Amino acid sequence: MHTTIFSISESPKDKNLIWAGTDDGNLQLTRDGAKTWNNVVGNVQGLPKNSWVRWVQASNFDPGTAYAAFDRHTFGDFAPYVYKTTDYGQSWKPLVTPQDVKGVRGYAHVIKEDLAQPNLLFLGTEFGLFVSIDGGDSWAQYKGSRFPAVPVLDLAIQPRTNDLVLATHGRGIWIIDDITPLRSLTPDLLTKEASFVASRPVQQQRIESTGGWPNGAAVFTGDNPPDAAVITYYQKSRHLFGKLKIEVLDASGKVVDSLPASKRPGLNRVTWSMHEKPPRVPPAAPAQRSPSARPH
Repeated sequence: MHTTIFSISESPKDKNLIWAGTDDGNLQLTRDGAKTWNNVVGNVQGLPKNSWVRWVQASNFDPGTAYAAFDRHTFGDFAPYVYKTTDYGQSWKPLVTPQDVKGVRGYAHVIKEDLAQPNLLFLGTEFGLFVSIDGGDSWAQYKGSRFPAVPVLDLAIQPRTNDLVLATHGRGIWIIDDITPLRSLTPDLLTKEASFVASRPVQQQRIESTGGWPNGAAVFTGDNPPDAAVITYYQKSRHLFGKLKIEVLDASGKVVDSLPASKRPGLNRVTWSMHEKPPRVPPAAPAQRSPSARPH
C-alpha cells in the first residue's frame, strides 16, 4: 500500500547484516551484504498484519539480536508494539504489547539499546520517553528536567559525553546530561535504602564571560550543564522526617561543605561548586573623619 523503507539498521558487529522495515508491514533481513533478503515479520507472534515497522535497531553487542517497534495508529490502534529477537529474527520476544503495556503510554516510535549496558533500553513513544534497566521486562517514564509528555521520534547516545539526545515533535531537541547513573542501576542496588551512584567525572571548569550576540526573545537555547560536580544518589523510599543533607569531606575526613538533598525516592542529583567556603574575617573598622577637618 505504501511500499516505503522507513527504517534501516546495519549491525555494528557484522557489516553484512542489515535490517530494513517498511510502512506496509515487511521486516527484512540480509546477512550477506544485501545479496539476498528474508522477510521475518511472520515470526513476530501476536502482531497484526501490515503493521508499520516504525523502527528496527540492530544490537550493539550481539549480531543476532535486534529490536523492532511497530506503529498501528493509522488503523485506529494506539497501543505500543515492541519486540526483541536474539536469533536473527527466527523468534521474537514481546517487550511491550497491548496485552501487557507495562506502564508504557502511546504508540512506539523508536527503540534503542545503550552503548555500554545491553539491559538499558530507551523507548520513545507518542507520550514521551520510557526507560528499562532490565532488558524490557519493566519500564518507567522519564519525567526529569520538566520533560513534557510529547512524541519522541528519535534519540541518540553521545559516546564521548554519555548524554542522551532526544528529538521531539513540536518541543525541540532535549539533552539528558550523563546517563551513566542509569547504567549503574542494578537489582542489588535497588534493594538498598540509599546509595551513591556512579556519574561522569568533572573534567574541567568553565569560566563565564559577558558579551556576545544579543539573541533576543525569539531564540530557543538550552541551559548549559552546571559548572560544578554532579553527585548522583539513589534512595529506595521517600525521606519523611527532618532535613536531608549530603556532606562533602576532604581526604582527612573534614567536612568542607554541606548540601541540601532531595527527599523524593529514586535517582536524585545535587551539585557541589567544588569550592570551600571562604574564611570568616572580622569586619574592617569604618573610616572616621577627623573632628578638625573642615570641608573646603
